[in-house]
Order: sequence, then C-alpha cells, then structure tokens
Amino acid sequence: MKLLSEYWGGPEYPGRRAEVFHDDDRGCFVVNFYQEKTTEELIASREMITDGVAHSERYAEDAAENFCLGYMQIDLDK
Repeated sequence: MKLLSEYWGGPEYPGRRAEVFHDDDRGCFVVNFYQEKTTEELIASREMITDGVAHSERYAEDAAENFCLGYMQIDLDK
C-alpha cells in the first residue's frame, strides 16, 4: 500500500489522526483511523468501498478529514 496523505485533528480533537492509502492489490483506497489515548492506537482500517463499488481518492480524503475534525465517529463494532 502506498501512503497518499495524512490528516491530524484540530484543537478540539488533538489525539486524532488518519492516513489515506491506495492498495493496488485490492484496487481501492484505504483509510486508517488513529485515536491517541495513552499511546497512539489504530482504531479502525476501512476500505473505501460501498456495495462493491470502490470510491474515489477524494471520498477517502473526506472520510479522513471528517474523522479528524470530529464530524465522524468510528463505530468500533464494525
């Protein structure tokens, strides 16, 4: 996988970080979501695919940014 971009939380969410990758083998973008508690922790890794359709890089970047800005929560049960 190739790292394309990184996002960090602002003043309200300083412990959040997200990375956007492209996975050539799977043919899709992947976003890794991190939440700092006592140490930085990967809380989720999501393929940007819905109903079998791979989303664009922009969609993956928006998901990363929305998480870091607090607009999106990660459901750890999924």
